Amino acid sequence: AAQAYAAIPRSMDVDGAHFHGRPDAVAPMIGTHPPVGCQGIVRVLEDHGVSLEGRHVAVIGRSWLVGQPLTQLLSAKGATVTLMHRSSKNLAELCAAADVVISAAGHPGVLDVSTLKTGVVVVNVGTTFKDDDLVPDILPTGDSHPASLLVHSVGPISVAILLRNAAENAARQAPPALGATEVTCSSFATASSRTSTSQTAHSSC
Repeated sequence: AAQAYAAIPRSMDVDGAHFHGRPDAVAPMIGTHPPVGCQGIVRVLEDHGVSLEGRHVAVIGRSWLVGQPLTQLLSAKGATVTLMHRSSKNLAELCAAADVVISAAGHPGVLDVSTLKTGVVVVNVGTTFKDDDLVPDILPTGDSHPASLLVHSVGPISVAILLRNAAENAARQAPPALGATEVTCSSFATASSRTSTSQTAHSSC
């Protein structure tokens, strides 16, 4: 996989495989997109009015496509980020103190939502195949939970962002056709993010 990603020119990388964390991570250099999953997470939070400035965010999972670049993006948004992984101690205690918890571990049941503080925002990213089922890190829960926002998937918004990235890259590399009308994916991405979430006093999807 690493060799395949390395063979893709940065100017054609729509998945964000070449992204490296930088102080200007919110506005990366031309032709380098953050990983689409990370962009999807940030977009969902923004669409639901979740401010990251000064908030404590716990990220579970340190993969180079999600956990590590996500930490850079969230830090650039003003969040204080704790990055956890399989060797981290007191994971439950660290998550219990967080304002936002994002799980990208790929380990079913790694997080019990009921142990988190009231009003927490929870985003599930990691999924694992178990027999013929796709099981999330954050297992399904009933309506009684402390989260003010519980996002079970960022899949739809990530796909929308992938398509947007492809359109943007193509637009940079070729002049517009005569009489062409500019089209953006902003509204499509917003609609996709809302299909993945619901927000009420105790929300889930």
